[in-house]
Amino acid sequence: MARLASASLGESRRVGLAYTMWQVYILFSRKDWRTYTGSTDNLTRRLVAHTQGYVHATKDRRPLEVAYTVDCPHELAARKLERYYKSAAGRRKLKIILGDLKEKYSGVV
Repeated sequence: MARLASASLGESRRVGLAYTMWQVYILFSRKDWRTYTGSTDNLTRRLVAHTQGYVHATKDRRPLEVAYTVDCPHELAARKLERYYKSAAGRRKLKIILGDLKEKYSGVV
């Protein structure tokens, strides 16, 4: 096993292991003007599942647009951020971040 500079802290890690980035994403439904919050380690695969109707929560809410994404270093961080965005405080924060999506996606400027 190869040792890295952090080995002095008593940790050892293998070099060359694949690093998986997790993402939290917000989808905007043009049908009902609402958002969907989720997290995944493969955003492309997950978006295909949403747009093809394989996800029960968004099946009847298509078409969907990706409104916002956040990269997270690992699954735990992504799940915590997803839970935060689903809370009242997180939804208020998203409202500030995303602005008025209805105007943005309806073409009204």
